[in-house]
Amino acid sequence: MFPDLKIAFCISGEPRQYKNCYRNLLSYIEENKRLLMHKWGPESQLAQDGRKLVVVGKHKLGDIEYKETGKKFENYADPSDFTVTVDIFIHCWNTVTTHRNYRKASVEVAKDKEQHITYDIDELRDDLIEKYNPKRILVESKDVMEDLHLYFMKNELIRCQRTGKKVDFFNVNSGEELPYVEIEDLIDSNYLALMQHISGQRAAYLKMGKDIPCQSADIVGDAVPNDYDIVVKTRTDVLYSAYRAQLARLISGILNFEGTERTPNGMTYFIHQNIRNGNLAVSLTQWWSNNKQFDMFHDKLVEKLLTYEKMPIRHTCHHDMIGYHIQQTGISSRETFLKENSPDFLLYVPNIPEEASKLIQELTLNKDVIGERNEQLGIVTRNEYGAYIIQEDNFFNMVKNKYSKIYENVHHERMKKDLEKPIEKKIKNKMIRRRNMEEVKGKTLFVDAEEEKKYLAYVKKLKKKAEDETYKNWITMGKKVTEEK
Repeated sequence: MFPDLKIAFCISGEPRQYKNCYRNLLSYIEENKRLLMHKWGPESQLAQDGRKLVVVGKHKLGDIEYKETGKKFENYADPSDFTVTVDIFIHCWNTVTTHRNYRKASVEVAKDKEQHITYDIDELRDDLIEKYNPKRILVESKDVMEDLHLYFMKNELIRCQRTGKKVDFFNVNSGEELPYVEIEDLIDSNYLALMQHISGQRAAYLKMGKDIPCQSADIVGDAVPNDYDIVVKTRTDVLYSAYRAQLARLISGILNFEGTERTPNGMTYFIHQNIRNGNLAVSLTQWWSNNKQFDMFHDKLVEKLLTYEKMPIRHTCHHDMIGYHIQQTGISSRETFLKENSPDFLLYVPNIPEEASKLIQELTLNKDVIGERNEQLGIVTRNEYGAYIIQEDNFFNMVKNKYSKIYENVHHERMKKDLEKPIEKKIKNKMIRRRNMEEVKGKTLFVDAEEEKKYLAYVKKLKKKAEDETYKNWITMGKKVTEEK
């Protein structure tokens, strides 16, 4: 905490493209630390002018450059005492699935199996520790969803998607609709974005020092004081550019809202915010926040998403659902001003060829890269003296406008495959059931017989597992119960 400006990066989700992107994150962090020290540290213009850093409120950093505004400040700090500390917290799964696949995992045509990877948990964790040097890390298998599901049931979080009322998953009545039917549909895709949100919550809990429900592997790293000023929520496939670094600008923006009457909890910046059909929708690739609002956002995040009656998770785009969540939580948010300049990151999409991958790393980590092939690609040009100059804007735009657009086109076509026929089938089945509701009374309501068959088999499996008393205690409390010797 001030005058040591503390920043946390919370990384979560699947470990996609981490080997191609981790170096850029580390250089990005170092560059932003340098920029912040240059702005507010011992060698800053602020220090040379003999001005002070100002602390507003109990431990909030406010109008950091003191001016004679007549405002009463509680205390001051000298720029010579200013430091920057950055810690990394990681939660990730040990599997990678198809990028942006929001269909059920049972829809095989929506998958690109070449993207799917399964890592050994210990080996992946050790590699991430070596590469990122995180403060705390937890790597888990998505199989933990089976335990989490029972935990959700015991805590009455499984609700009918039409009425919002609690559902007994083992005895679903006619007309009740579950948020999801098969856990496998969640595990091998980003269906409902549920595994994504579970991982984000667990990464936040690592920073907060909170118990993680149904934790299935060991956490490496001891709990630390949760006294951060700024938190960045990101993922492993975000490719940063240290030479475009704008984090210092975002930090200034966030700190300016600390302790103000209109934003009592602080400020959070999202890449995009928009209103769709009366609902606030936000982009979640990465975002930036003060610590208080970051914790407010993640506290029981998944539990809340499962129980919002006005935003049933099965029928709501998760961008809209998160927008609804931040309104219900009392969070203040804005859209970033990064669009006014060139953004300092982009997504490393799966179709970037190996040659371009190497080029990306060279260009984003070394400004002195030269070469005829780069000149042909328009990434470097020669100045009047014949020296090479990197055209990083051209490079970022090439990735964004070429590889990203190509992937989007292929991705959207894959998402449409076999989609129209199931929709027609679903409508037809619902019409039949409505006409014959008395005849099907007492039976479960499913899209088709195959879905019902899967469900019944799954319930049988869960019932057997839930009979164990120790296990019942575990799923009720959300953590393992050790028997007394």
